[in-house]
Amino acid sequence: MLTAVPVTPGGLGLVEGVLVPSLVGFGTTRAIAIVAVLGYRLVNFWLPIPAGAGSYLSLAGGGIRASDRRERLRRAVVDARSSTPPEHPSD
Repeated sequence: MLTAVPVTPGGLGLVEGVLVPSLVGFGTTRAIAIVAVLGYRLVNFWLPIPAGAGSYLSLAGGGIRASDRRERLRRAVVDARSSTPPEHPSD
């Protein structure tokens, strides 16, 4: 419920503040609950950030201008249309 209210990005701080007492309430020791919640948030919240940044940079073109990408695409289409299909061996 707390993650639905966008007070902080991804419920950062709020989720941890609720999960630890919840786990302790179900019988987990406080130390194990803290380690479990921090491990969960590391994988769930922080780990996707570098992967997303890498994906963004790869899609951004790596420094290639849009006009250069269009020209490369145009040449590839022309080459594909002008090439003859490979011959298939007859059975």
